[in-house]
Amino acid sequence: MKIDTVIIDTAGRLHLDDKMMLEIQEIKDSVNPDETLYVADGMSGQDAVTSAIAFHEVYTINWKYLN
Repeated sequence: MKIDTVIIDTAGRLHLDDKMMLEIQEIKDSVNPDETLYVADGMSGQDAVTSAIAFHEVYTINWKYLN
């Protein structure tokens, strides 16, 4: 079975929580995605950028989207 798109929602993960960031790494290793989209709430201000950078260090992000 060929699957073109899989959405994995990791909502509630904070870049300050090492255990949860490790889980993100484990998901990445098991799924081995071709592309990754990071969506953040634009109302979080500058922290959205800080969080995106931290997630990118653990999980290579191809697309960033601030809502």
